Amino acid sequence: MESNTKPGKACTETILLVEDNDADRELAIRTLTREGYRVLEARDGEEALKVYQVHGPSVDLVLTDIIMPRMDGVELVERIREMVPKVKVLFTSGYARNPRIEQKIAGHKVNFIEKSYDLSALLKKVREVLDEPKSIVEWIKKAVAAK
Repeated sequence: MESNTKPGKACTETILLVEDNDADRELAIRTLTREGYRVLEARDGEEALKVYQVHGPSVDLVLTDIIMPRMDGVELVERIREMVPKVKVLFTSGYARNPRIEQKIAGHKVNFIEKSYDLSALLKKVREVLDEPKSIVEWIKKAVAAK
């Protein structure tokens, strides 16, 4: 598996991983922690909301399945964004089409990776979302620094 980091650079961000499938969750945890990320885990949206309420300030990214029992990923993100509007989110799902979910996210910019994803693709997408600026000020600073 190819690393998503530059040589000598370790990933230090914290990811809240929300996944109801035990095998998928464990594989993602191993992959992300091996890369250096700190991973907080939850099995569904309700559990994730509780984890976020405790650890929210340290969470850099919410990586969540969309289709889950009790509370889906879209509702979870809506609830988290009531607390932190600019939280970075990466959705994932193995279901190509779900009209109810499509209606909820219509008109919103959504970061998404389809299951079953290649682990190097997951790492690349996580890094891409984490590196997105949260605001226009961050975007300007990033653009100036790149020159």
